[in-house]
Amino acid sequence: MSRSEHVKIGNHIIAIYQDVKSGLDEAFTFLKKGLDQGEVVMLITDALTKDETIDRMHDEWNVDARKLEEASDIIVKTAREWYFPEGPPETKRILAMWEAVVGLAVLRRKKGLRVFADESLFFKKGFGKNLVDYECVLQPKFDLSLTAICAYTIEDISSFSAETIDRLQEHHCQTWA
Repeated sequence: MSRSEHVKIGNHIIAIYQDVKSGLDEAFTFLKKGLDQGEVVMLITDALTKDETIDRMHDEWNVDARKLEEASDIIVKTAREWYFPEGPPETKRILAMWEAVVGLAVLRRKKGLRVFADESLFFKKGFGKNLVDYECVLQPKFDLSLTAICAYTIEDISSFSAETIDRLQEHHCQTWA
């Protein structure tokens, strides 16, 4: 049984992976569980294109992933699209977007929104500090029907000081390493 089997709605998890690929392997298991439970699922990554992601979901999950995406049961975004479409990330805008997407999911009688967010592009774009500032506004357990894994690579998270890593862990209910 994978560790994502025990995730509950509202969990805000920080997960540290050897590399982006190993994170994405777990992402597909985590998101499939959410889809099976009646949640809208969202993958935020720049490592795969939208088509690659939808094709992989189709192949691994044995579902019509394109139809589910058209129905907004599956959402695929790049980090740039979701977090910083016009420059550095703006926490207020991102929080408003989470509330809107969760609200729409609940209106559609879904249990909530399950997200796997690959944080790699923040580091490639020099937005590591912005990411920490954003993460530290969030609570370890969400009040919204939102469940999220914030995925870091060992290389990226190692660029932070021990104090910064401690701050990040304070704003997540679990750490997976």
